[in-house]
Amino acid sequence: MKIVVATRTPAWLRRNLHGWPMAGGDRPWERAIDITGDQPSANGNLFLYLNGENADAALALPAPERAARVLAQFRADMPDLVDEVLQAEAFAWPEQDWVRGSFGGPPVGGGWMLREWMRPEGRIHFAGDFTTAKTGWVEGAIESGLRAARQIDPTAEAEAGPRFLPLPG
Repeated sequence: MKIVVATRTPAWLRRNLHGWPMAGGDRPWERAIDITGDQPSANGNLFLYLNGENADAALALPAPERAARVLAQFRADMPDLVDEVLQAEAFAWPEQDWVRGSFGGPPVGGGWMLREWMRPEGRIHFAGDFTTAKTGWVEGAIESGLRAARQIDPTAEAEAGPRFLPLPG
């Protein structure tokens, strides 16, 4: 489950907290990720991600209460990181008709599987988030596509260099 939060400002940036994840732990909100990026407004945007038992506990709540309850726990655990909340919504993958679940990946101790999934089989090259350590994330899918492309043509060059955005403050 993902809780999407829009705030008046990205208060966490004033404390130099940003990135993927900017906070994490064994709390019911599990991971907090700053997704403010380079948007034109001064608002803050945050994802809270829940898996396993934490997601199940949130799913047991009435849908309209989920985001507020998880966000309240985050605010209690991390005071002063979230100012005025403009909007908070929950997104539950198990309730999506074409998904009905979450993401997969190698089991504990299955790191060897990643090496296998990254290895070409003749002219067939494998890509997908599951072939990286970023299983379940678009970043993993992109990373794996770039890896497979380099396997196919090691001389290929990027069309543009990386773009870094300055952080406020």
